[in-house]
Amino acid sequence: MYRNQEGYADPTAGNAIENVLKEQEKNKFMGKNQEILSRPKIYIISNHSGSKTENISMAIKCCQYAIAKGKIPVAPHLLYPRILNDGDPEERKLGIIFGVSLMDFCNEVWFFGNNLSSSAKTQLQEAKLRGKPIRYFEWR
Repeated sequence: MYRNQEGYADPTAGNAIENVLKEQEKNKFMGKNQEILSRPKIYIISNHSGSKTENISMAIKCCQYAIAKGKIPVAPHLLYPRILNDGDPEERKLGIIFGVSLMDFCNEVWFFGNNLSSSAKTQLQEAKLRGKPIRYFEWR
């Protein structure tokens, strides 16, 4: 507990000092990594036409490609199918909605693939509505 000049407990000042110290510690980490944090964020869409294993492998390769290009990939289809039941239409829809909400934080949308699944079409339509630049990559 922080004590003032007279020796009395001063929780308000103590909390303020603690918050300042936490912020300074956070900024040490963030400051060192500012270049990385300022990279463009890319919303990744990849085909979901093969097996689950193939889809995951392709999505990971797409993210690795974005990282190699100096970007920060955002790939909701690597996250939400593990949390929600992709076989349940309502939960699948919820996962797509959650994923599309992350698009607002991204600078661009990249689509990897040769054919459009229904969820890819939905995501691309949302990207257009949000005015996001879209890049298309053929990927096998």
